[in-house]
Amino acid sequence: MKYSRLKTGAINGFNVEEILVEIDINSRSTIQNFKIVGMPATSIKESEKRILSSIRNSNYRVPNGSIIANLSPSSIKKEGSHFDLPVALSILEASKQIKSIPENLYTFGELGLNGEIRPVNGITLYLMEIKNKIKNSKFIIPRENQDESQFIKKEDIFVIDHIKDIEKILLGKTENYKPKIDKIIEEISDLDFSEIKGQFLTKRAIEIAACGFHNIIMNGPPGSGKTMIARRIPTILPNMTKEEIIETTKIYSISGMINKIIEKRPFRAPHHTASSASVIGGGSNPRPGEISLAHNGVLFMDEFPEYKTDVIEALRQPLEDGKVTIARSKAYAEYPAKFMLVAAQNPCPCGYYGDKEKECTCSMVQIMNYNKKISGPILDRIDIRISVPRVKIDELMSKDPAEKSENIKERVSKSALIQLKRQNKLNGKLNNKELKKFSNMSDKTEEFLKNTSKKLNLTARSVNRIIKVSRTIADMDEKKDIQIKHLAEAFNYRGKDLF
Repeated sequence: MKYSRLKTGAINGFNVEEILVEIDINSRSTIQNFKIVGMPATSIKESEKRILSSIRNSNYRVPNGSIIANLSPSSIKKEGSHFDLPVALSILEASKQIKSIPENLYTFGELGLNGEIRPVNGITLYLMEIKNKIKNSKFIIPRENQDESQFIKKEDIFVIDHIKDIEKILLGKTENYKPKIDKIIEEISDLDFSEIKGQFLTKRAIEIAACGFHNIIMNGPPGSGKTMIARRIPTILPNMTKEEIIETTKIYSISGMINKIIEKRPFRAPHHTASSASVIGGGSNPRPGEISLAHNGVLFMDEFPEYKTDVIEALRQPLEDGKVTIARSKAYAEYPAKFMLVAAQNPCPCGYYGDKEKECTCSMVQIMNYNKKISGPILDRIDIRISVPRVKIDELMSKDPAEKSENIKERVSKSALIQLKRQNKLNGKLNNKELKKFSNMSDKTEEFLKNTSKKLNLTARSVNRIIKVSRTIADMDEKKDIQIKHLAEAFNYRGKDLF
């Protein structure tokens, strides 16, 4: 009887569970077989032949007899190709073909049939979570995943191309197996706010939304520039903090969308035909959806009323809590979803209700039914609502240069810094208790807030949204207290009969 064990990990939602890979080789058995147990997913069961072929084609021998690989604890469902490498190494260690592997070494990697190590999903999350729990932990990962390791000390990471590389690492010859992080090339966006002609009020509202990370909806006829404006919002948002970079990279790493550090704020724009699972997240084995991929960035939902009702209504929890919870009969996952919602819609099915130049062809019933798809509770969670009119031809043909994104971003970053120094988060993400603490206003200003809220018959949530936006406007004005003029502007972005 020969026994070995090695450590790796399994993703459970946005957390990592330590997994012990145990190997038992019964060389006395007359039956030659290999079995992986411990609640493996179908993809892991299919790896059994791949692992043995990899061992054989790397000039190692497959031990005779019965081989059992146990992934412990068996109460956690295991999924992913990263179990290939730890299982193979455990077999080699148990059969005395390689030296003993240190107890604090965690391994991850998919095997090719020739022993090559291929990249896997979730490396950033594995490294960060395990390192937080086990301070002296070290890792072996695929070389193609090395860019995801830059937040871990180089001496704790070994990157390999082939299963044979493990022999040199165990002998202490590690120089060629240290990560070499590629220098990230700064991507220069070809989008700029200077391309937006006119729309001064809309651009002012967008700047306020960017300063406080407020949700915003734009309503206007086709061709008024709603989509053009939305796609330029990332160019004026403040640079990401280190914490935001790490958290966002973890999400993309889990999703397998990219094996690089995410340093630019995400911009996600799912089509209105997208399913609830793709937007919110889900599946039999829960995966992050578009709202989590937009974490710390922008989620743009064009033609907002055209989305399925269940997709729109499912936004309630993430818009309120900044996270999404996905529950299944055999799985539970919670992912961060602090995004800036930017929605756009036409005022009616034909798009021209209220337009001064083109007549609307919709009936009032059609218009009402179209707008009813955006429920009151969803609108309550959107801080800023703005009408985007058709651009006048004189403004469109004007040769006067509009303000560049660079200049707007400078003001936005300055305002964001004021907020972060005061409360360690942007105004759009304040809870009710924090909002009350940091929203100073005089008795006269408070009276104006009460009277105007009563006239507009606003809900308590709507009033809080008004205060958040006015707090941001005051910060842009570099004022410690919220003044009446700040509230008045905020009310202009929240009129009850705007749509």
